[in-house]
Amino acid sequence: MGRARKGADLHAAYDGGPLMYQLVISPMTGEVACIKLLADNAFIPFDPANSDYQQYLAWIAEGNQPLPADAPPTE
Repeated sequence: MGRARKGADLHAAYDGGPLMYQLVISPMTGEVACIKLLADNAFIPFDPANSDYQQYLAWIAEGNQPLPADAPPTE
């Protein structure tokens, strides 16, 4: 696997299939804390200045939906 790519290069790097995202729940708060890009397991913060987050928002605007977060572990 090649090195991780950021921003616009990310879409070009994974042109073999659609980009998929998944919501991630914080085990400390039980709330959605960030987004995971499944192609390379990168964690994307909810930060408007982050180019990966901007691309995620554009992906959502195209009508896509992220996968739901995995269920938190139960004790």
